[in-house]
Formats: sequence, structure tokens, C-alpha cells
Amino acid sequence: MKLKALVKKLYYDMRIRFLFVGCLNTAIGFGVDSLVCLLFQSYTDVSAEIYQAVAIVTGTVIGAVNSYFWNKYFTFRSKKKSWREIGRFALVYLGCFLFSYLSQLGLQALFMYEDKSWQFYAVKFFVLVVQTLVSWFGQKYFSFRKGKGNDLTAEGGETAEKQDGADASDEAETTEKGKETL
Repeated sequence: MKLKALVKKLYYDMRIRFLFVGCLNTAIGFGVDSLVCLLFQSYTDVSAEIYQAVAIVTGTVIGAVNSYFWNKYFTFRSKKKSWREIGRFALVYLGCFLFSYLSQLGLQALFMYEDKSWQFYAVKFFVLVVQTLVSWFGQKYFSFRKGKGNDLTAEGGETAEKQDGADASDEAETTEKGKETL
């Protein structure tokens, strides 16, 4: 398969777009978190507990805003303009954040492992996988659902995936017509 065809196929797969946005969001959240910590360490005498809390909140809020816009317009291609959609997104995002935090605390208490041990990282990875799945289903079927109720049909009765595919074939057809004109 040619690289261009592979990239195009991946681009039109909603799950791949969701994972891409998740990676981008993680990088932005981590970057903001790290920058805030660096600024606090360099320019203030505030205790580590305070600036780390500020850094986590700042990174999470900026990451959430980034995630909302990328998922709305790129992943799920929602055209709605609604406070309800923002509220639903915030509920799913907050739920995933709390799930992650409480799961890690609970599993650490249950298995009584130390920070920085291999169990610590295994639990973080496990929780990340579960959190990603919960987020996917929450965002797809609750925050950015299309149509009425839980029906995922877009305008014209096409599913979001079929609509994505139609967009791809329309784009390919337009490109071919453009080549013929040259």
C-alpha cells in the first residue's frame, strides 16, 4: 500500500483521529505542566506541593480545551454549536480524570507498592488504557453523538463513518477532475 493511501485511510478512521488527538493532548498537557513547574521553580519560593498542584490543574484545563476543539472539529466533525455539547464533554472529561486519579490511588492502596516501582508504571498503563476506552465511548456516544437520542446517524441518514468515507471519495473525485483539467 502506498504511503499516501495509508495516510488517507488512517485520516478517515475516526478511531485513529481520536488516538492522534489523545497523543497531541497528552503532549500539550505535559508540556504546560512542565513549563508551569519550571517557572515556579525558577521564579518563586512557593512549596513544591503548591506549584505541582497548580501545574496539574493548569495542564489539565488547557489540555481539556485543546481536546474539546480537536475532538469536536477533527475527530467527530461535529457541526453543532451548543452549550449542552460542551457540558457533556466536560462531564466525560472530568469523569475520566477522576476515574484515573481514584483508580491509581485505589490500586496503589490495594497492592501496596511504592512510587517508581514497576507496579506503579504497570497500574498507570492499565488505567490509561481503560481511561482511553471510557473516553472514546463517552465522547462518541454522549458528548458528540449525532442525530436523535443515541442514533449515530448524521444528516441524510449516513453514519459518521460512512459520511467520512463519502468525504474521502468526494475529495478523491475532485482531485481526479482537477488532474483531468490540467
